[in-house]
Amino acid sequence: MRSMFAVLTLLWAGPEFAFALSCREPNGYKIEASGVVYRNFVGKMRKVPGADPKTFQAVGLKPSLADKISYTLDFDGMGTCPSDIYFGKDKGHVFFKERVIEDADPNTFELVEGAYAKDKERVYFRDLIVT
Repeated sequence: MRSMFAVLTLLWAGPEFAFALSCREPNGYKIEASGVVYRNFVGKMRKVPGADPKTFQAVGLKPSLADKISYTLDFDGMGTCPSDIYFGKDKGHVFFKERVIEDADPNTFELVEGAYAKDKERVYFRDLIVT
């Protein structure tokens, strides 16, 4: 009976409700004594090679987007939380997770929404150039 109720609730509320229930500790960056690390969706911490911990900052949700409840499906097939952080930058580099985005401008780089970002020259989806 409980499982029948859960199924009916999910059918009525839709996929957004299901993702809200499964939202886990968000992905993101952490500055440690040894450098900058990135926490992925399974909780594994990976060092961000080349990141300067003194000038590093996460590129997070814009305040106008923070109140939106929108869940997207990641390429890994995992539901992502609205507070997941995928991008970071320091004085000389822009990062997607623990990878450098080549030729991205850290001075003008900003989040658009989700895994989309832009700088003065280009638009990016993850670490790929869109335009």
